[in-house]
Amino acid sequence: MRKVTLRLPTKAATDLGVVNPRFFRNNESLEALQAFHLGGDDLTLLVRVRRRGRGPTEREVEAQGSDLRTRYGLKHFELVSIDRQAREYTVLLRVSMSEGLGEMARQLGADLLPAQPCVVRQDQSLVSFAATEAQLRRVKDLLGLLGVPYAVLRARRLGPAEGSLADLTDRQRDLIALAHRLGYFESPARTDLARIAAIAGVTKAAVSKQLRTAQERILASALSV
Repeated sequence: MRKVTLRLPTKAATDLGVVNPRFFRNNESLEALQAFHLGGDDLTLLVRVRRRGRGPTEREVEAQGSDLRTRYGLKHFELVSIDRQAREYTVLLRVSMSEGLGEMARQLGADLLPAQPCVVRQDQSLVSFAATEAQLRRVKDLLGLLGVPYAVLRARRLGPAEGSLADLTDRQRDLIALAHRLGYFESPARTDLARIAAIAGVTKAAVSKQLRTAQERILASALSV
């Protein structure tokens, strides 16, 4: 398994319907932080948007939610956090892939999900994902068939994680990162186990068990016990 980062023109993403060209009228970039495939053609994404000009207020983003759902064909749009000074806000989206993108996902494998860095800017985009050698060949073949120029910036074999996360499974790292980004560990908490479970497509009991195990392993590593 390798983690691969490609650079490609954003026009390819707009032509395929991944991003609406109108997005860049008011925004500089869109960054995919996490993605979960829940079956069928539905994809749940946690994304960070950087605005042009001044940073938006919470009321402005929420007021735009209905319009954005219609404009971009979103099934769900929910504001998670906002940083006006950085001109950024993070939202939880659920999208249904178009017929063409759905077929593309089936060809590449439903488990091929974006990883960081995955940033879409007006001219150029970075796309990262973890893939087997066979999946990577299919990605390159598909880009070639579509006539999409690309450059491979990085392609490294995935090894064990480092630091306090080394003892966690991939699933545990995903869930604890999602919980952190949604504010589960804040006081008071901004989310609960039921919401995390719904986003990740697992049961509430499974999330609780995975988070407890992850926390125990991180603490054990940090305390060297």
